[in-house]
Amino acid sequence: MFRQRYERLNNYVSPSPELVNKVKNLSNTKNNKYNIVLLKPAIVMMTLIITYCSMPVLAANVPIIYDLMYQVSPSVAQYFMPVQKKCESNGIEMEVVSAYIKDNTAQIYVTLKDLKENRVDETTDLNDSYNINRAFDCSIGHCENIGYDENTGKATFLITITSNENKNITGEKLTFMMSNFISHKEKWDEIKLPISTEQTESNIKTQKIWLSGFSTTNDKYENMYIINGKNEEFVIVPNKDIDFGVTDMSVTGIAYFDNRLHIQVSAKNNLKIDNHGEIYLKNKETNEKIASDYNLSFILGKKGDKYEYSSEYYTNNENRRDFTEYVFDISQEELKDYNIYGDFVAGGLNTEGNWKITFPLEAQ
Repeated sequence: MFRQRYERLNNYVSPSPELVNKVKNLSNTKNNKYNIVLLKPAIVMMTLIITYCSMPVLAANVPIIYDLMYQVSPSVAQYFMPVQKKCESNGIEMEVVSAYIKDNTAQIYVTLKDLKENRVDETTDLNDSYNINRAFDCSIGHCENIGYDENTGKATFLITITSNENKNITGEKLTFMMSNFISHKEKWDEIKLPISTEQTESNIKTQKIWLSGFSTTNDKYENMYIINGKNEEFVIVPNKDIDFGVTDMSVTGIAYFDNRLHIQVSAKNNLKIDNHGEIYLKNKETNEKIASDYNLSFILGKKGDKYEYSSEYYTNNENRRDFTEYVFDISQEELKDYNIYGDFVAGGLNTEGNWKITFPLEAQ
């Protein structure tokens, strides 16, 4: 996805390989491009819970959460014990509803509810703004929106964290904090981009850039940056600004070099609004989809008509641009048979606040 909320190079967090394999098996899909993040929330929730839970604790006094779990499996709901601690900021109530602790892994259910307006909906995203303070080192972290209840106006999230010290963390305390969230986001599916694969340039200018993210589903490139410790790459120097109808997003480059097709997309306002998506090719005759072999994420600042790298743009939302360059390992001769498409999520409402709850990790 455009936003590499699951692919940061410099603060990399992900589920364990064993958990990912289980999710892949459950999904029973030929195209695992989106991995765990875009699987149906119920499948993700069931997999996470079943993987770690062994001690039944009934959370029947939190019926919304219980109902969500019961839809997956009646027995799943018995694995979490109530916490029920709340805090309110900017008219938004955050509640740590329940938690499960086993050895070095903790799972937490958190809900958000708007007490005054209608700022929480089914698209609500914590926008990577949450932070977990704990007395142990954490090597794995994952947050998933698992459901929204229209009657109560509550959005529910499941957060999983694991200690990399491989020690029992029962009795430890956690402080869950959050500074903002995004809601009321719009979706665009199968948008045909107003550029052609025949518009690719071969003598394009490139620059070596510091990457903020990397993603691939191709085994050939899986260890391209992780094992080698590499976090720099040559990308297209932005030279276009082609609007394709998605809020605050545009195509900024398309080129063919290193025997690969490169398509570059940029997004504005991403410190406040999580604009992201996925570019793919679609065969003109068969409609067969081809996903990118890998994509690269980086941040530049716009100064006049030019883009430049500086760490100041990481916090300067006005001039900051978030880029993703999608790379396809396809011959130039084949390109004429394909159009360029994308799926996107963009726009929305950013709500700020100061939510903070401290609670113990207790096992029963």
